[in-house]
Amino acid sequence: DIKGFFDNVNHGKLMKQIWNLGIRDKRLLCIISKLLKCEIEGEGIPTKGTPQGGILSPLLSNIVLNELDWWISDQWETYMPRKGNSKGFAQYARQYTNLKDGYIVRYADDFKIMCRTYPEAQRYYHAVVDFLNNRLGLEISPEKSKVTNLKKNSSDFLGFKIKAVPQGKSKYGYVAKTDMCEKALKKSKANLRQKILEIQNHTNAEEVKKYNSAVTGIQNYYRIATNVYNNLTEVDYALLRTRNNRLRKKAKIVRFGETPSDFKKKTTGIRDCKKIYRIMDIHMLPITGVHHKSPMNFSQEICNYTEKGRKKIHNNQRAVESSKLKAFQMFLNEDDTIEFRNNVVSKFVAQYGKCYITGNELEPENAVGIRIKPKERNGTDDYSNIVIVSKAVIPLIEDKNADYCSNLSEKQKVKLNRLRRARKLKPVKGTCKLA
Repeated sequence: DIKGFFDNVNHGKLMKQIWNLGIRDKRLLCIISKLLKCEIEGEGIPTKGTPQGGILSPLLSNIVLNELDWWISDQWETYMPRKGNSKGFAQYARQYTNLKDGYIVRYADDFKIMCRTYPEAQRYYHAVVDFLNNRLGLEISPEKSKVTNLKKNSSDFLGFKIKAVPQGKSKYGYVAKTDMCEKALKKSKANLRQKILEIQNHTNAEEVKKYNSAVTGIQNYYRIATNVYNNLTEVDYALLRTRNNRLRKKAKIVRFGETPSDFKKKTTGIRDCKKIYRIMDIHMLPITGVHHKSPMNFSQEICNYTEKGRKKIHNNQRAVESSKLKAFQMFLNEDDTIEFRNNVVSKFVAQYGKCYITGNELEPENAVGIRIKPKERNGTDDYSNIVIVSKAVIPLIEDKNADYCSNLSEKQKVKLNRLRRARKLKPVKGTCKLA
């Protein structure tokens, strides 16, 4: 852990790093420099450090430590010998060279370097201390930085307690076992206990929703811990008496099997006989309703700004021909908002270029995007409030008179009446006709 990282970043070094990354717009650099040197009330103009809470602070901190990431990577992972990196070079280098075998995992100023042996870990420790001091002008926090043998002791990282435990079937005989760290357990108990007290003092739906949000947040963050179920069982048991004493007069207790299907989908592994508290017609989520989820890595080539990276995010859509989609975009009304036009294009693809009511395939010039709930009735430009229809059905949607040729099916009538009701028009009855 780096000691007072955000308060000790060297401004001159940071500006040089930004320049070396290829950001050389002097107007932008001038703005960044002014943000760094912005006067702090009561303290004056800072000579070092990045403003915590500023919109640029996380980005600038990553720029500073990007140099550390690549330096450690070049020590082993991306090291390239003169003759090229052959298939067996890593095994050869591990036995016959002085290269340090290690991999870095970093989040902001908190990082771990994973090594195979104690001597390599010691070498990395002293090398990183020297690099941070001489190259970046930063110091480590001695009380938070140490070499740990994960086979004997655990190490805390981002709220998780990591330890290597023996497992005979694994490739190297050990696997990582992760738990919520003691600090995270204590914080989770205190947070949920406070939410329960707030429900007792202010019994309303909003407070119950806040409690459920807190439970969901804890479950989603710590679900990648291998022992998350047992950890949250400990949290649940610690809150058992508080929940019973504070809420028994305000809540109705039901069995999990009696709850709605939508509620059941939010949890995993809960038995039907489990007691669930219901307050103001809202069920309180069970704390233990989560199982371990493997933390799979994503492709490092994913990027919004390169063609190769975009292909990793999604493939080209095949619902509508690209030429047809481009033609449809040309017929959009430029007076509409950007959000509306973007959502109309997305909806055209989602409907496979077909009319919402008739289901017939549309030509670009005959297709139009409309709001389900019109703008004059406070309808939004959201994706969910937009459908694509044929221009021929617009009069049937908006007019009170439904005297047209060509019959509509019952299914088409249901969709038509949905749009008419949103416009406060009477639903069409009997046989309707379409021009």
